[in-house]
Amino acid sequence: MIQKLTIAQSIAQAVNWKAHCADCIYLSGGTEVNRLGSEDHQEGISIGRLNMDEIRMEGSMLAIGATVTFTEALESDLVPMGLKQALRHMDSMTKRNMATIGGNIAAKRDDSYIIPALVAMDAKLSVMDLDRSQSQMSLWDYVSDPYSSRLLIIDILLDPKARIASRRISRTAQSHASITMSISLDPALACAAIKGTGIVRLEGVEKAIAKGLGGKDLERIGSEEPCQVVDDIHASAAYKRYLLGILAADLAGGLR
Repeated sequence: MIQKLTIAQSIAQAVNWKAHCADCIYLSGGTEVNRLGSEDHQEGISIGRLNMDEIRMEGSMLAIGATVTFTEALESDLVPMGLKQALRHMDSMTKRNMATIGGNIAAKRDDSYIIPALVAMDAKLSVMDLDRSQSQMSLWDYVSDPYSSRLLIIDILLDPKARIASRRISRTAQSHASITMSISLDPALACAAIKGTGIVRLEGVEKAIAKGLGGKDLERIGSEEPCQVVDDIHASAAYKRYLLGILAADLAGGLR
């Protein structure tokens, strides 16, 4: 639970405070940090007043500000349907009104609502490091970097024409998902959030899609992905592997 909250008035000020407080976290909607069972943090830097809540076109790319909420993204005519499908995985209207796109990326939850979709869309992030240098990086590189919490996400950049399919498997709409998967055919990208494992690229599925494979072949390859899966209260490891195969084949088939 946050005990001390500092409200930043500029991006530079937020980054400067973060540079002097390694244990502080950037805080926007607060749906993750205030969730029961989430990682405990004592100090937060509020970025809610930094005017990073705009959805706009930058040339041929769509830029979504880090503090845009799920609801704002769903209501925008600029946001593609593939991403909106993933945003609707968050069923609670109350949470949609609070949760931000950047915050849900930064949380890197192993049952993430939107990271698989954004990876499948080959999304990029505009970020600022502790030395105030601003750069772009792939969303997958951000997710893979164990030290990316030092970075302040400013914008999410993606191709609005990207065509993806996504599905979330859970016991109820409010439950943690066993698996959330998203796939794109061109380019061939596949990503899954697997409860108890984390966010993984399905490289075998990607290679199979690039070769034009589908159906039973893709189902087999998906179920044999070399990622570790575990038994938990949400699903057995065997069932998660079954889902990896079935979802890969179904999602790819639906896009063809």
